[in-house]
Amino acid sequence: MSRADAGGGARASAAPVVSVVGGVAGVSASWAGAESLAGTFDQLGELAERQAAAVREARATPAFAASRTWCPPTHSLAVLALVSAGESLGRVAESAPSAATSVRRAVGLLRAADEAAHLLLHSLLGALVLLPSAAGVLGGLYPATPVRVVPRGDLLAGASGRAPSSIYDLLEHLGQLSALSPGDSPDNGTIEVQSFTGPDGVVRHIVYLPGTDDMTTLPWTADDDVRDLGANLDLVGEQPDRYTQGVLDVLAQIGVQPGEPVLMVGHSQGGMVAAGALAHGSPYHVSHVVTFGAPVGQLGGLPAGSHVLSLENAGDVVPHLEGSANADSPQHTTVTFAGGTGGHPVTGFGSQVLGHHSYEAYAHGAAAVDDSGDPSVAEQVSSLHAAGFLGHQGPVEHQVWQVLGG
Repeated sequence: MSRADAGGGARASAAPVVSVVGGVAGVSASWAGAESLAGTFDQLGELAERQAAAVREARATPAFAASRTWCPPTHSLAVLALVSAGESLGRVAESAPSAATSVRRAVGLLRAADEAAHLLLHSLLGALVLLPSAAGVLGGLYPATPVRVVPRGDLLAGASGRAPSSIYDLLEHLGQLSALSPGDSPDNGTIEVQSFTGPDGVVRHIVYLPGTDDMTTLPWTADDDVRDLGANLDLVGEQPDRYTQGVLDVLAQIGVQPGEPVLMVGHSQGGMVAAGALAHGSPYHVSHVVTFGAPVGQLGGLPAGSHVLSLENAGDVVPHLEGSANADSPQHTTVTFAGGTGGHPVTGFGSQVLGHHSYEAYAHGAAAVDDSGDPSVAEQVSSLHAAGFLGHQGPVEHQVWQVLGG
């Protein structure tokens, strides 16, 4: 959940995509489609039964019986047609419920098999990860200091004045913002909010959230850094944390209204804050989230119609530290790519871990997402465009704020 150096310059090449999980073409969406098919069979059976009853009523009418006298050949043909139709409709009415039941049973078996596989995987990983319950206990050891937010008009990221047009732009801007506070900097805790009004008159906001500033903080060494190890533990344990509170305080300070659409973009710990704001609710309308290298598998259900796009480098251990695989749901799409270290300098194991987690590595993943034709990925990206977060051509207001403890 640590921060890595920001990239920049020419657009990085697209990394190979290893897998895509979730989204509109994911397994859960397929299950939903199969269950919908079962409902269609139910409706078909009900319709067939009604039509069969209508056929029986038609044969019983006096006018139909009278036609036997004044036009015997036509009457005979009509009888054959109605009998055939009635029998066919009867067979459909009888078989449709059975078909619906079979579909539901098949979906149930597939779900059970998938859940069993997840349980097995989690049992194997259990000894290697920090469980949310333990994280919550450890996070509680850190002092609960108040949060304060300070406007930092003296700080500016290179892309602040223009709206993003791609996932790559979001990642690049986030990297530039992270670079404003390298290492043990007095500027730690900086976030940025871009605001602009679309052609429809709706004000939209994009919130950029870098990752951890200090991974070495212990309960007795805690200072005014809110992006520290304690915040990571709180976030994994789904406990209140100072970083999230500071982000919400900034949105209140700049006057974001409850109904205005908000996109949150975060790397590592920042991604956890972003996804948590959507999953757990907030005073603001967070409709879309994009995360890079963030452990967000512990999240529960996401609101219908929301969108979470998660990028994970295949060599990055950080997204898996909370021990849960990301949900396979129509709302959440996870793209795993082979980005290596992205050119980040590697001199040993520690730097290799940081390299896989770096902005340079994730730049290759962002480029891959922009170029992807996968239905789930394409739907996530097109939704960001349709919601007005990507591709805005007008003026952009931007504010850098610093979130501090104590």
